[in-house]
Amino acid sequence: RFGNVAAHVLLYPQTGRTHQLRVHLNAMGHPILGDQTYGGGRVREIGAHQFTRVMLHARTLGFSHPGTGVFREFTVPAPADFASAHVALEDMTTSAIRS
Repeated sequence: RFGNVAAHVLLYPQTGRTHQLRVHLNAMGHPILGDQTYGGGRVREIGAHQFTRVMLHARTLGFSHPGTGVFREFTVPAPADFASAHVALEDMTTSAIRS
């Protein structure tokens, strides 16, 4: 959690539909950072940090190969903009606690 401003959330979708994640989180009152369609302008920036895209990242994807039936899984680190957003949110939260 980053105070009452944002949280890093792990989601486990079964179908890989980002639209469903965006709609459901917004319906619960927690739009995804950068999601202008569902979250509007309130999720485009926090403090001085701008979110220019929907902050979703598929860390791990897995599927059964259609030809061989062998299950394959791929994991990749978060992109650079996620890391910079994390640092900015962490700094903002730490600054608020010290104030």
